[in-house]
Amino acid sequence: MQEQTLELIRSYLEENKWIFLSSNEIASKVNLSRITVRRYMNYLVENREIISQIDYSTGEETALL
Repeated sequence: MQEQTLELIRSYLEENKWIFLSSNEIASKVNLSRITVRRYMNYLVENREIISQIDYSTGEETALL
């Protein structure tokens, strides 16, 4: 994990507290690939920094800080 990338994603999530965001939404706003964002989101979930759930209308996993 790159600390700079992790902080970029954390900051974006912090700015958008209380909104469930998909990895696609985050990736487009922070100019990273969806795959990279997904990997970092998984890390944040494992470390209990964010909550993750499936949006059944889109099939995407979303995250909330």
